[in-house]
Amino acid sequence: MAEDADMLHTLANDREIADTTQSVSHPYSLSAAKSWIVNLPRYFEMRSAVHFAISAVESRELVGCVILRELDRVNATGELEFWIGKSMWGQGYGSEATKAVVRFGFSEMSLHRITAQILARDERSAHVLKNLPMQFEGILRQRLCKWGVFEDVRLYSILSEEQNLGEE
Repeated sequence: MAEDADMLHTLANDREIADTTQSVSHPYSLSAAKSWIVNLPRYFEMRSAVHFAISAVESRELVGCVILRELDRVNATGELEFWIGKSMWGQGYGSEATKAVVRFGFSEMSLHRITAQILARDERSAHVLKNLPMQFEGILRQRLCKWGVFEDVRLYSILSEEQNLGEE
């Protein structure tokens, strides 16, 4: 995946990506992309997060990322986070990738509950989460400070017994 650092930098450095994600900063440097890639095995070994690259079927080019993070083995929970490069918005990559990762979390990691927190104004991500189908649990008022402004966050979840994520 080291060869993906340039594309990761290009996609993640878009201000519109950083605007609605919790973990992507802006500007996002090439050195940050390289560092993130180098540290992926460490996150996996620590069992704190599992990262998945999303690639286009035809070109195999990187288009985004899905992460299962905040993994809690005792309570069998994890948190879903994802982003798709702006040029690929609306093409189904987010829905397809998040379904696959949620399925992985339940079947391969034996998770019981997967949550997602998104900025309340992020309608694109809300659409993806509703398609999983995650349940809206409520608003976490002023949960996140994004660029000096406290913002409300929507909380969604899905339980293992609720999944109906067929193999499509």
